[in-house]
Amino acid sequence: MTDGHESRKVTRQAKVSLLVLVCLSVALMSVAVVIVWAELRESPTYDPLHYTVPQTVTSRVESLGGAPATRITDTVDVTGEKCADEATPVLSTVAWKPVEPRGGSIVTSESNGAFREEGCVVSQYENEIPPAVVDAVTAQHARGVDAPLWQIQGVETPISPEGTEGSPEVWTTEPFAIVP
Repeated sequence: MTDGHESRKVTRQAKVSLLVLVCLSVALMSVAVVIVWAELRESPTYDPLHYTVPQTVTSRVESLGGAPATRITDTVDVTGEKCADEATPVLSTVAWKPVEPRGGSIVTSESNGAFREEGCVVSQYENEIPPAVVDAVTAQHARGVDAPLWQIQGVETPISPEGTEGSPEVWTTEPFAIVP
């Protein structure tokens, strides 16, 4: 064998070795990516809240035949269940949303002092109609919409024991009419 033939053989073996190393590197990198992805996917967001949706509006106006409704001067009475896997503080936002005719939500409260105890609690709420909502409903009535439909909606975000925000839980009431 000549030196040229020997050098080509060594070069070919080096290329094969390099190709094998590249393939192994790609395979190991792929495994690492899959492991990281699986770990991130299995790191659940703090999610202790579970609410029954929609909450039931118990207010009624006789002239509407028993449908959920209230007069603009009365409260909106609601019964709703909220559950928590463990006791936790929550950030809370409440808004009133016109359903029919459609319109933009009116945020009526934001707080960070609420707390949910462990377990399920069925609560009854007497929601006064906020002044901004009274103004919007009065304008709807003036435009000839005698019984506009509204909903009360909320978002509660639990705060984990480490102080980070968890997975928000949304609650909403069933639609209800607001009449003069």
